[in-house]
Amino acid sequence: MNIIISILLAVLVAYALKKRNAAGELAWWRLVAALFAGAFPHIQILAFFFGQAAYEKHLFAETYSLFLLPLWALGLAWLVGKISKRDWKRFYLITFSGLAVSILFTLFSTEGVRLFAPAFKWRASLNLMYSFDFIILVIASITVAFTMVVRAWRRDIARVGCSVILLYLVALITFQQKATSFAHDYIDALSLDAKRVYVLAQPVSPLNWRVVVRTQDDRLHDTRIHLFRKKKLKTDDTSTRAWRVFSTYAPMDQATWGIYRRIGRTTNGANIELRDTWNRLRKSHYNWHLRFAVFRKYIDMNGTRCVKWRDLRRFGTKNKNIGVYVSCKNGKKIDLYQADRAGSLSKLERIY
Repeated sequence: MNIIISILLAVLVAYALKKRNAAGELAWWRLVAALFAGAFPHIQILAFFFGQAAYEKHLFAETYSLFLLPLWALGLAWLVGKISKRDWKRFYLITFSGLAVSILFTLFSTEGVRLFAPAFKWRASLNLMYSFDFIILVIASITVAFTMVVRAWRRDIARVGCSVILLYLVALITFQQKATSFAHDYIDALSLDAKRVYVLAQPVSPLNWRVVVRTQDDRLHDTRIHLFRKKKLKTDDTSTRAWRVFSTYAPMDQATWGIYRRIGRTTNGANIELRDTWNRLRKSHYNWHLRFAVFRKYIDMNGTRCVKWRDLRRFGTKNKNIGVYVSCKNGKKIDLYQADRAGSLSKLERIY
């Protein structure tokens, strides 16, 4: 979840939890505690200074962990109490709720949160909204602005804002169910042996959804739809890039599906080798990052034949290096690399 939205939501919840509208003894320190709580999970970016591998492994992990949530809340409450020279216990509920709402809304997004880090590497995502949801940003911004101006009704205004956001979440659930129903209609029409259906929220509009169907033979069926559009948007040479991207979300009855083989078209021997490589990759710390990766081609790295994979969600992007992973067999081990925007490869993990 975007850091600005996280902070705004933490502030809203902090004011909504007040016992009364009056300012109270904490005064502006309530706001400070909420700001700290909303921003804290995003210190994960510091892991980037220890390399790309550390950043990817700890992304949406320890600072978003339910295991560590009470500890982080305690530390932030103590810090604010120390600065304000007030009892830290007065701030614990504020910091705890601020961190909790940041974790919850990141879970609602498509990011993938390690809820039980560092004990487990499993990630969860409800895929309900994009990481930067403009509608939530607008609702939260307007509500927080009103709480700053109309202080006499601060608690009640915050509760109204939270209620509006909850109603918006209910609307998103209905949109997601509509997209899921569309996916199952596709599965039934082609009599697919589906293993899993992914319904992913997309940027710009809550009506834009990406649907990926994974079948038992490890093929990925992929499309982008707009839930209520009746006609495809037209583009020409004068169309902006944003309009071209928006136009790729077709009406549901005009959706175009791309079908990708996870392993690609290979000979039997190569297929077995690729299958073994893939099975080991999906058991690594980066299985979440690779869940939509498909085989592209073999490449040579320092005399070693390696496999180039690419996240199908990145197909069509202007930069051809985004979403690219490379795996190289090193004896019985596999080295996994990720490409940056310039095409340089950073080693993520050695898989045994």
